[in-house]
Amino acid sequence: GLVMVGGVGGNLRAKLYDVANFATVTGSKYVSGIMNEADAGLGMYRFVRNHGDVTGYAYVAGIASERQSRSGLMYAPEYYVYNRGNISAQEGPAGGLFAEATIRNEGHVLHGAYNASNVTAKRVYGAFYGDLYTDMDLKECLDSMLYDKNLMSDPRNVYLVRFSSDTTIVSDVTVASADTKTLKSTGAKKLGVFYGVDENNENDGYPVFHFLNGDGSSESPYIIATAEDFWKLYDLIYRDPRSPNHYSNSNYKLVADINLNASAKRPWMPVSLGPWGTFDGGGHTVSGIYVDTTVKKYSNDAVYAGLFRENLGTIKNLGIADSYIFGDTAGTVVAVNAGIIENCWNKNAVVEATGVAGGIAGVMRTGHVL
Repeated sequence: GLVMVGGVGGNLRAKLYDVANFATVTGSKYVSGIMNEADAGLGMYRFVRNHGDVTGYAYVAGIASERQSRSGLMYAPEYYVYNRGNISAQEGPAGGLFAEATIRNEGHVLHGAYNASNVTAKRVYGAFYGDLYTDMDLKECLDSMLYDKNLMSDPRNVYLVRFSSDTTIVSDVTVASADTKTLKSTGAKKLGVFYGVDENNENDGYPVFHFLNGDGSSESPYIIATAEDFWKLYDLIYRDPRSPNHYSNSNYKLVADINLNASAKRPWMPVSLGPWGTFDGGGHTVSGIYVDTTVKKYSNDAVYAGLFRENLGTIKNLGIADSYIFGDTAGTVVAVNAGIIENCWNKNAVVEATGVAGGIAGVMRTGHVL
């Protein structure tokens, strides 16, 4: 193909989950390892990676050649994406992840991303972006990113142009780099909870995705065995890319006592369980929960405080211990219950509220406590 060539889709505007390309991709203009011309509100990437080399004349990238995020469109984040294929453009722009991106009004967030490849072009190119147009503070939308500095022949990272003056280069933006050895050995800890060390050398030693065990069905629930797994549960439910709300309506099983070690610096973010969701504590306890919805880490509408924000499904066989929970409406297990709570208990967990508080549930709607 010549124009709009992608390893997964040429011009694909869709949510992508657990997608990979291993093929070499070649074209002329708008060439990418995954897809092209993704618009906010129509596309979202989760666990997406490219391993194939990508070459072209202009707008060449490992993930998508163009990423648009304009005012009035939906929030469209990319969580946990990486590129390992070499990217080469005869002209440019070229980027390890995106050749060109437009960010407006929090329409685009990149979290947990790395590039371990060489990116080259005659003009604008970078480890993550080629051209990046924005009117935002990039600290608010770019997070937990690394690139392998041993593989970049030129370590420039982002070519940044402000909307206020589209023809003026305002600054180059830098994010963390690491040498090959460091990226392979400790990079996973910096990239996020869904990355792990490549113990089986499936990815040439570079960080790989680590999911929860199980498939979320009643026969094979997602297994929560560590505090890290619990933070994965939050990440999956809160940033669920599937429809209709796959993770909030899945089944979970706690198989050990867990201390979340949450704090004011890293507070727990309550999540909701859907009407078909089940959380079985297996007789175990969760401790070290810290929730204070008055702090800035929470969104403005976050007033429900608890391990769970709202329960429409079933929570059972679960104890909460040695925790602090504060909000407008607060409960140790759940702030607002409209489902079933069965065989749950509170041991030394402090619950405070400006409105309504309960030792197990803050507010009971149509649900039951058994």
